Amino acid sequence: MRATLFILFSFMLTTVFGQNSSDTGKNYVPVMYGHRLKTFLDSLKSQVFTDTAKFKQTDLIFTAIGRRNTKPYSPLFIVNDAYIYKLDIINGSEVVSFINEILDDKKVKSLTYIDRSKASEHFGQNAWQGVILITMFDKAKFNPKVAGLTLRKNKSGDNYTVRKKNEILIRD
Repeated sequence: MRATLFILFSFMLTTVFGQNSSDTGKNYVPVMYGHRLKTFLDSLKSQVFTDTAKFKQTDLIFTAIGRRNTKPYSPLFIVNDAYIYKLDIINGSEVVSFINEILDDKKVKSLTYIDRSKASEHFGQNAWQGVILITMFDKAKFNPKVAGLTLRKNKSGDNYTVRKKNEILIRD
């Protein structure tokens, strides 16, 4: 079952999101919206739930660039160009709250998937598993503080740069 979901997810990424090789300007794949968005979000939720089973607290470290998983498996999620989430550094209940709050097809206006080969060029080493850019509807009400996100004064934030109590800083 897990292998089937992975194959389906991989197929969707390569088929639905295949990029024209002559497009050297943006390095972004087509934006998803409408019926295709709902189908992709359902597949993405299944993949995120499958990935969450890989989470181990012992794989987490905190370095100068923030909390990270030594065995990363999740893409970087960027919501409304302001809220950044890494799901491979949080436990299952926080992942479920993220899915329910953010990956709701009634709230998501569009989604752009950036392949791992291009993501790290634009978003750094936190994005080497790819990036999923999510744009919410203007009137969609959602709580960005899910999944351990720390909100900054400029109404942006992430869930990996603030060190938790008793978390030791490791120098790379």
